[in-house]
This record gives sequence, C-alpha cells and structure tokens, in this order.
Amino acid sequence: MKMPLELAGKDVDVEIIPGYEVSPEVAAPDTLDELLANESRQTVQPRSVVVQFRVPSQGVTFRGHVAPELPAFALDALRPAHSDTGPDPYLSYDRTVVPLDWYLEGRDKVRIKVRRVVR
Repeated sequence: MKMPLELAGKDVDVEIIPGYEVSPEVAAPDTLDELLANESRQTVQPRSVVVQFRVPSQGVTFRGHVAPELPAFALDALRPAHSDTGPDPYLSYDRTVVPLDWYLEGRDKVRIKVRRVVR
C-alpha cells in the first residue's frame, strides 16, 4: 500500500476491517435504474479484508457521479449559486481489498508514522 506524499511525516490510523462492514461511496440515485444499480454495491466484497486509511482530501457525490479526492478549492467551486441542491461531500479513504475464502470476524486499528523520505 502506497501512502500519498501529503501524509509524509504524519501519523496515520490504518484500519483492518471485514469487507462486509465497508460500504463503498455511491451517489444518491436519481432514477430507478440507478437505485437498482446501487443495491448491488452495498459492500465492497463480503468475503474479504479491507485495509484503509483516511486521506486528507474530501470526495463528493453528485448526480450519479463519485469524485473520490478533490482539493478544498474544488469543493468551494462546486457549491451551487442558484440552486439548493449541490454535491454531497464525504470523507475519502484509500482502500486495499484482499479477497478471502471465508468471512473475517472482528476489526483492528494501528497508528503508523509515515516516513518523510521514500527509500
């Protein structure tokens, strides 16, 4: 798992979670087809282990689209000026999914310090 450069020198909480507990980011549905498509994406993979950490940027969902990582200035630019419906921000995670042959029970968290220099 590669860490983003903006996390260099910082402490990062890494979570190890069963796949059936992780819900991927999906945009709110506007049509019945989108609603039915979202139904099949309720979890990442039930028989897997997910290693994830939070990234500094935020993501947004809007009109069927998901943008996982946007800089702060982009979120300000996306705010609607003439409408009350705009993009929904969410906390963004970098995830690695490892498929398993069985279901995993439990979860754990570890705090690591990211090196400043890549070796």
